[in-house]
Amino acid sequence: MIRSAIYALVLLASTSAVAADLAMQPTEPVSPSISAFSWTGFYAGANIGGTWADYKNRLYTPGGGFPFFITRDARAISAAGTGSSNSSGVIGGLQAGYNYQWNSWVFGVEADISATSLDTSRRNRFTTPGAGAGTHSISEQTPWLATVRPRVGYSFGQIMLYATGGLAIVQAKVKETTSIPVGISQSGPDLFSQSDVIAGWTAGGGVEYAFDNHWSIKAEYLYVGLNYSDISQAKSPFFGNNTLIPYRHSFDDHINIARVGVNYRF
Repeated sequence: MIRSAIYALVLLASTSAVAADLAMQPTEPVSPSISAFSWTGFYAGANIGGTWADYKNRLYTPGGGFPFFITRDARAISAAGTGSSNSSGVIGGLQAGYNYQWNSWVFGVEADISATSLDTSRRNRFTTPGAGAGTHSISEQTPWLATVRPRVGYSFGQIMLYATGGLAIVQAKVKETTSIPVGISQSGPDLFSQSDVIAGWTAGGGVEYAFDNHWSIKAEYLYVGLNYSDISQAKSPFFGNNTLIPYRHSFDDHINIARVGVNYRF
């Protein structure tokens, strides 16, 4: 009996010692699982930057003589009304889009609309061989522009380089006046005014950095190209304003945009 009690005490002491030893052993903390960063998802944001543009225009009126201009006068008028002017200013607006990431490649589409301060004008005097001296003036504005563009990017984790290009939609406002003395030309002043929404194209690229799972910043360059034309008619006082002298106005606009932006990803 005494021997059995001694065995029980020894067994109990050994078990307690092993349990205490196990309790004192340190355990490694379990690290929380960290998901890989992804650009996939919808986003929206705002942008601001600088813009500069080269506005080229061409004026043409037919020659051939009565009831139009004589050929030499028509050439002089067309040359005087053809030229280019530059403008620079500020651009700012909003954008929204969607990205889908596949491995390191990022495919998406973005739409944006921006207001600009682009505004330019020029005025010159000219002399024709038969019709005498005249004046030509033109002013051009780009109040706003919008783009819809696919984007293809390559992700280096939270940094993405991308190329983009697509459709540009621009409001083009033009006022052009060509004044010729009434005489041999038999033409009154040509007054051309237009405020239309013109479709063109755009291309560019940029870099975007995501500093957390929702917010990112970007720097971007875009080029916008536009070509459009229209026809106006000047009345001829010699025929009681019943004869019209045609003028063709052609425009070639080159707009550059350098901007920064911020996006929130949902």
